[in-house]
Amino acid sequence: GFVLVGKGIADNEELKVLARENGVLEKTIFFEALQDINKIYRSLDVHVVTSRYGEGFPNVILESLYCGIRNFAFDVGDTSLIAPSNMVSICDNATEMASAIMLFLESLNDSISSRDLALRMKSFVSREYNIETVVRKYMVLYEACGKE
Repeated sequence: GFVLVGKGIADNEELKVLARENGVLEKTIFFEALQDINKIYRSLDVHVVTSRYGEGFPNVILESLYCGIRNFAFDVGDTSLIAPSNMVSICDNATEMASAIMLFLESLNDSISSRDLALRMKSFVSREYNIETVVRKYMVLYEACGKE
């Protein structure tokens, strides 16, 4: 099934018509933005970021990686810089994304490697995006800008 989450999603008739036309309405859940999105992430097999513009640094990728969920996204903003390709697949178009997702889902049968990847994703986010690391990287950038 599919879970769509965001502002204006729950009552978006256009999305519901598209889901109906494509035969997935009964398999789709429409949520407004939630306070505890982690419950949603933990129920997913994959997280898909379909933004094509307007994203500088999509935090939803880090949030879902921390929950051990593999990501598929279009190359927008800093998406390609967030995490290694074994955690986030960057796709050029919808057909490529659908193929990449299907290949990944077919490989989920190996629960040991899936669990290992989930643990590595959580560890990666904890290590690379903890507050101390982010502040240190920001200060390096800030100091470099002041020297020019």
